[in-house]
Amino acid sequence: DHTNPNVAFCSIQYGDIRKSNDGGNSFYDVRPDPGNGAWITPYVMDPNNNQIMYAGYYDIYKSTNNGDNWTLITSGLSGDLFRFMTVSKSNSAHLLAATYGTLYKSTNSGANWTDITGSLPVGSASISGMCFDPDDENRIWVTFSGYQNSQKVYYSDNGGTSWTNFSGVLPNLPVNTIYYQEGSNDVLYVGTDVGVYFYTAATGTWQVYGTDLPNVIIMDLDIQYNQGVLRAASYGRGAWEIPMEPIALPTAQYTATPTSVCSNSFVDFTNTSLNASSYEWTFDGGTPSTSFEANPSIQY
Repeated sequence: DHTNPNVAFCSIQYGDIRKSNDGGNSFYDVRPDPGNGAWITPYVMDPNNNQIMYAGYYDIYKSTNNGDNWTLITSGLSGDLFRFMTVSKSNSAHLLAATYGTLYKSTNSGANWTDITGSLPVGSASISGMCFDPDDENRIWVTFSGYQNSQKVYYSDNGGTSWTNFSGVLPNLPVNTIYYQEGSNDVLYVGTDVGVYFYTAATGTWQVYGTDLPNVIIMDLDIQYNQGVLRAASYGRGAWEIPMEPIALPTAQYTATPTSVCSNSFVDFTNTSLNASSYEWTFDGGTPSTSFEANPSIQY
């Protein structure tokens, strides 16, 4: 849960989703459709409202109370298992959901869905992931698995009405996931069967990202913005991290709880800085008066 680190979700095969309210010490079952999901069932949280979640099985379910209860919002939409889902950060009413062969979009929070597969090469490759531009819900990228040359990444600047091949010089290997770096000028990362590639608008091309990553299948990518690192989940070789592509000077910011205290009380500072990988804080009147921790607790 992006608003509360004590609330966490996990899942095992076939859509068995579990929830914890105590930081992972205990979990309880919150799956909306037991046993009927894909091996890896997609479920996502609205990036602007932690109470709203979506899960894809043979149909799509929606929760409005942080995953505790679910409502079926489609009926026979596809006939196939849903494999991928994402919610636009710039406009939470816009959602994408995909099977291996069909891409659907909703512009009204899941009430109605439209097939926007169009010219995407689903006859020769399988959909493997998608993402929105975090600042523009009409800009969408879709990735493809398989070994069809130059059928790796496709792009739409009109919400899926039409598609452009964005594969460029990517090798003829499966592309398994894609991630857009917030606040950037089109910095995109893809996880492939032999590591991570990245694209920037400045270079206009795909390149291998970083060194020392084994030639392994990368299934998932995420950025920890307050640490300034890109994290990659591999198939069988664990998780790896590397500093993300620098796009701007660091921005120091934090929240404090509580903001009013009695003498000798502690204030917990939560780091929300952007583009930073190390920290040095100064706290006038506090003990300690300086800290290099990301999330210090200071006594006043």
